Amino acid sequence: MTTHTPSDRGWGGLVTELGDDCIACGSDRTRGRYKVPEAMFRTGDSFAYRECDTCGSLQIDTVPPDLSAHYASDRYYSFAEPNQRLRRRWLRWTPARVALRLNTEIYLRTGVGFGRSWAKRAGIRPADRILDIGCGQGGNLLLLHLLGYRHLLGADPFLDTSMEVAPGAPVLKATHKEIEGRFDWVMMHHSFEHVADPRALLASVQDLLAGDGRALIRMPVTGGWAWREYRENWVQLDAPRHLVVYTVDGFRRIAEECGFLLEDVFYDSGTFQFWGSELVRSGEAHARGPSVRFTSQQMAAWAGEAERLNRALDGDQASFVLRPR
Repeated sequence: MTTHTPSDRGWGGLVTELGDDCIACGSDRTRGRYKVPEAMFRTGDSFAYRECDTCGSLQIDTVPPDLSAHYASDRYYSFAEPNQRLRRRWLRWTPARVALRLNTEIYLRTGVGFGRSWAKRAGIRPADRILDIGCGQGGNLLLLHLLGYRHLLGADPFLDTSMEVAPGAPVLKATHKEIEGRFDWVMMHHSFEHVADPRALLASVQDLLAGDGRALIRMPVTGGWAWREYRENWVQLDAPRHLVVYTVDGFRRIAEECGFLLEDVFYDSGTFQFWGSELVRSGEAHARGPSVRFTSQQMAAWAGEAERLNRALDGDQASFVLRPR
């Protein structure tokens, strides 16, 4: 692997060359190469990606020297202000907060009510100490706070400044190497694929976990139906922000190499794989969402198909629960 070139904005030292070897499994064999357009904003740029012949993971050939330019806080979705409906005054009313906490207890036990399915499946409890790495403006943390989770911390190196997304829920402008403390859960929601040095990140996760702590990593995975159908027009490639898009096997290899056991894998893809990829294929920017481009009937049909693909383990994103060995 090529040596690191430090950057003042990024994940604690971004590389500008990933080398010829697969970052997931180390193989030097390439199955295919693809010219992938920047499709979120349609900047006119395109980037070369290669597919590993051993594990099937995809990675960009060259990381842009100024990767932070592709995370402009006025455009990139994870830096948008969290949904204003979550900030309504009545949600701070004591009876509403009590009702939301009761809802969470029932949802985690029975699945009835409102909550985050990934939190229920992984076993994340309201009393757990939770760190969310790469959290943007902290939308997930704000929702968890409203649902009764109280020990919350976020970190993202691409923020303009540190902030507090809710009382007692700070979000730091920081890399994984700059965080202190021990946590029951370290979460990453669609941020791991943005990291050029995943081994350093996983080593930091090891250091940040409490004795019986776990990591939850949610991200796109290649090899499923959407990749086979759309190839370089698959929306989850998200060039150049997604530096490595792993297969399940590729991620398992790197996690085990870094001292983790893969306890659980579950697929949680949605309609984005369809409408987003259709927009990419047609040459349209997908940053504004499906808009009026697709009918409600089409979106409903895609929602059903996404559920079917998830059950068949053929979706285009998955959640991984890791435990240190």
